[in-house]
Amino acid sequence: MRASDLVRLFSTRESGPIDLYDDIIPAIKEAGEFEVYFWKADIDTNILKGRIVEESHFQGDDEIRVVSIDYAASMSNELSRLVCAKELIHVLDPIDQRVTTDEAVNDLISKIILPTEMQSLDDGVSVWGDRYGYLFALAVLFPWQIRELLYPKYASGQYNIDDIASLMELPVEYVQIVMSPLWQRVHHILSA
Repeated sequence: MRASDLVRLFSTRESGPIDLYDDIIPAIKEAGEFEVYFWKADIDTNILKGRIVEESHFQGDDEIRVVSIDYAASMSNELSRLVCAKELIHVLDPIDQRVTTDEAVNDLISKIILPTEMQSLDDGVSVWGDRYGYLFALAVLFPWQIRELLYPKYASGQYNIDDIASLMELPVEYVQIVMSPLWQRVHHILSA
């Protein structure tokens, strides 16, 4: 399973909010069993909002994958959901796109925090995957079909962005992205 497969899987959901534990984790476990833990951490959100650490250990002959996701304790519940989903989706990253050494982690952080005008196409797959991880998480947490059901009410003024953000338990600034006309093209790319 890839991130785009997960986006397609959730795109037909008609009710939300999408839950990390009840919805996303079981779907990702279809690609392979793992244990997952979420930890609030003292993280400087000017540098990083969350991080994932994957480890394996053996229990007899069985390899057990353990995924720990740290997220900044200072974030709102809505942003924490988005960050945790983004980090969780990294479980689906191909092995060659994962960052596995301290040096590689520091290099990744130094590149993902760069302002847009300083970003380069040469930054590498891991860096760009991390930058676009929020879009994949957003597409999973706010499925296409729910957007289609809410859009007429949004367009008519019956619901505003704050109403929809509250309903989907997501930050307003990200809900604005989903409700924009551009999201159809973005969603199409994410699910390809």
